[in-house]
Amino acid sequence: MTNRNAAQEKMENIFHNTCGSWEDCNELDIQLFFQQCLKNHIDPNYCMSWVEQHKAQMPNW
Repeated sequence: MTNRNAAQEKMENIFHNTCGSWEDCNELDIQLFFQQCLKNHIDPNYCMSWVEQHKAQMPNW
C-alpha cells in the first residue's frame, strides 16, 4: 500500500467516525473531521479537496 492509499484510507475512516455519511454531515462534523485529519498528520488540503469532491452529496454545503 502506498502512502497516498494509506492516507486515503485513514482519512475515510476518520470521516466515517466523525460524520457517518455525507447526507448526515454538518458543519460541526466537518470541523471535527479536519481537526482529526490534522491530529493524524494528514494534509488538510488533501482532506479539504476530498470533501469538496463530495459536496454535492452534503445538504447545505
